[in-house]
Amino acid sequence: MITGYFGDLGAGKTYGMTVRVRESLLAGIPTWTNYFFDWDAIRTRKRFFVRTSLPRRLHQYFCSEEDFMKLENGLCALDEGWIYFDSYKLTKFPLHIRMKLLQSRKDGLDLVFTSQTPQQVHTVLRRVVHEWYLCDYEKSPYTLNKLTFRRTRCIVTGDSYKPYYTLKFKNVEVEKGVFRWQYVEEPVKPIIATASNKIFKLYNTLEKIDKWEDDNVIPNLSTD
Repeated sequence: MITGYFGDLGAGKTYGMTVRVRESLLAGIPTWTNYFFDWDAIRTRKRFFVRTSLPRRLHQYFCSEEDFMKLENGLCALDEGWIYFDSYKLTKFPLHIRMKLLQSRKDGLDLVFTSQTPQQVHTVLRRVVHEWYLCDYEKSPYTLNKLTFRRTRCIVTGDSYKPYYTLKFKNVEVEKGVFRWQYVEEPVKPIIATASNKIFKLYNTLEKIDKWEDDNVIPNLSTD
């Protein structure tokens, strides 16, 4: 499954992705990130007076296209994913990267990434995203800070963000006084969470993300 988080600066995109990374690691799933994640802070747990530690190797940092091509059977989290899959490089997107993205399910690889807008991401990736989440971070001096993640429809073009709908079998009034059981579309309720310092401490929100070291994601000589 491929999931994208988008929203304004400071809207909680990396926060939402980090929650997913944390859940993946605690479930024992190998996870790779292109940003700092403090795995040592949570890999040791205490349950019923027994202290257990998950392997440090479950989480690995990667920073090259060569590493990305080798990933399989796990979760890959890319902060600022548009840097590697830039929509402005529309005609210069190499075939082997396209093959990796379009066949990620066959590799057993889940991909999570962040971007300010879906339009920043190359259309090859945009068209195969399973879930988009529009993020919003609400700060309040009177109550706990809230994070909202609204699931939206798959977005390929345009700037309008429509809510994701699910079908429900309901007894609805089709005419005055006439009710009938039928499937109707209802927007999926947004995920609303209280911002937690435990999650904020796992990553550095001010960390700058750079392009891959081999600088070969979008080669200038590609004619694919």
